[in-house]
Amino acid sequence: MLRSRNKKPESSESGFTLIEVLLAMAILAVGLLSIGVAQLSAMKISSRSRNLSQATYVAEQNLDSILARPSSDSFFTTAQSNVTDPNSPFDIDPTDNDNTTFTVSTSVDVDQPSAGLSLVTINVVWDTPSRTVHSINLQGVKRRVSP
Repeated sequence: MLRSRNKKPESSESGFTLIEVLLAMAILAVGLLSIGVAQLSAMKISSRSRNLSQATYVAEQNLDSILARPSSDSFFTTAQSNVTDPNSPFDIDPTDNDNTTFTVSTSVDVDQPSAGLSLVTINVVWDTPSRTVHSINLQGVKRRVSP
């Protein structure tokens, strides 16, 4: 006679336990938060880069227009210190709604870096909505011609 052994039936159910699901969700949450932080950092860097590009453009335009003046212009024979542009402060792009304003000032040092030359310095300062102040300086040298 054959005896039947008492075998435990094999479980046909398979799947994930609650612990495995919670662990997977935690890993997913950390990954998504990391992506969010990276996106915010990229947006801040992009904004800073845009403002720096705009400030550099403004400084170049001002320096070019000053250096284009005739060498005999009295502008290059009189020392001037931090003369602020009368149009300052101004917003380059009022449609972007970032409220960043730029202020331009010009300095002229006569006989710098040597006799017969004038050193022109353009300083552009911009103020962001978070009240962080940034600035750049651009310099050029103009040879003076005696009148």
